[in-house]
Amino acid sequence: MPETGTPFRFDHELLAFKFCCANLGFILLFLLGAESPSVAQDSAWPVQQIVGPFHFHSDSSLADVGNLAEDMSKLQQDLGTKLGLSCSVKKIHVVLLRSEADYNRYIHHYFPQLPARRALFIKDRGPGIVFAYRHSELLVDLRHECTHALLQNDLPKIPLWLDEGLAEYFESYGEQGSYHTTHVPITQWQTKLGHAPALEELERCCTPDQMDARRYSDAWAWVHFLLEYNENGRNANGRKILQGYLQDLAANGDTAGELSTRIKRSMPNWRSEFLNHFQTLQPPSSKAEDRFASVTTEPSSRR
Repeated sequence: MPETGTPFRFDHELLAFKFCCANLGFILLFLLGAESPSVAQDSAWPVQQIVGPFHFHSDSSLADVGNLAEDMSKLQQDLGTKLGLSCSVKKIHVVLLRSEADYNRYIHHYFPQLPARRALFIKDRGPGIVFAYRHSELLVDLRHECTHALLQNDLPKIPLWLDEGLAEYFESYGEQGSYHTTHVPITQWQTKLGHAPALEELERCCTPDQMDARRYSDAWAWVHFLLEYNENGRNANGRKILQGYLQDLAANGDTAGELSTRIKRSMPNWRSEFLNHFQTLQPPSSKAEDRFASVTTEPSSRR
């Protein structure tokens, strides 16, 4: 399981989710109100804001939270464009606390069995809920956890490694492109040694405690390769393979099979292409890199 301070989510099928279901029901009642037909009419939170499917509930003003509305709208648009998903408009609640101390007290009160994490995404049968608190990397956390929430709306059976790989990809996606300053150096070091991570190993990871720092980087690398690899100036088969797989997951769930099988069949030279992709990957422009430096994180604080 990722180290303390890491954004964390429970997959809807995991046993760990069982012990928070009762509390989740209470939280939903608290958010929605027993008689309230709309979150917007609920007076439980001093500040509320709706951005597309995201219903924000906060104990303090959201005016100083960077480009919150723009970031969340762009995240939904980017997922739809990159992944070929419909990005359902199903409601997603986002609970935002003003401080780490308030956040820790809140989570400990309603979810005392959960390990300490900097942000959470939880979903049972009702709307998904993201929990986070204000700090310098809040928008990164929100993009990561809200990616989980958007994916779960369309893909309730998505494999854990792919869920995390996509969340890692979109947490840093924006003006700086898709250059993740934590994962790129790790992946480039591996590829310079001729190593390409085995996708089959990632596919065997089915519980959060199996997703260590290395596997987070490997999951991000596979997503980045499939979505971004260019051959002779044009996007290769990777994006179409991934989009087709996600569409099959949405339609058929567990019967969609493994992504690695499709890659081997459709990209027979995937290993050399993977190595070439990361060996030649360049950082973004200095302007975009400076913007990203203010929100990116070091491995010790995230994984």
